Amino acid sequence: MKNKKITFASQGLQRGFTLLEIMIVVVIIGVIAGFAIVNFVGQGEGAKKDLAQAFVDGGLSTAIQAYQLNNNSYPPSLDALVNKPSDATNWRGPYLTKPAIDPWGELYQYRSPGSHNTTRFDVWSKGPDKQDGTGDDIGNWSSATP
Repeated sequence: MKNKKITFASQGLQRGFTLLEIMIVVVIIGVIAGFAIVNFVGQGEGAKKDLAQAFVDGGLSTAIQAYQLNNNSYPPSLDALVNKPSDATNWRGPYLTKPAIDPWGELYQYRSPGSHNTTRFDVWSKGPDKQDGTGDDIGNWSSATP
């Protein structure tokens, strides 16, 4: 049996991108990103409002109702959803893993009984202006209003 010698022929030509081609691609990506940013400017605030409303109506209200089911009363504060209050009879929390912060970096507000929902509770974000009691507040009464 003869030994066969295997050799690999190199092509001698190496193919790659030139600096000019790379720069053109970077410019095209920059133009596309610029158009995307211009189209989405202003959408961020609307998304924050939608997120705050969803959390008020969903996660936060659900946590408050779970506390109420376990303890036969609404929590004395939102902190009671994270840390067991001394007077809680059947606390099975934490109902939230950390304090509830809205998209603008403020704590959500809570009142029981509520002034809008007088037989239940009010929970709300102070909204973009971070001022309580103004027209941009986002609460569990906002979506129920026709």
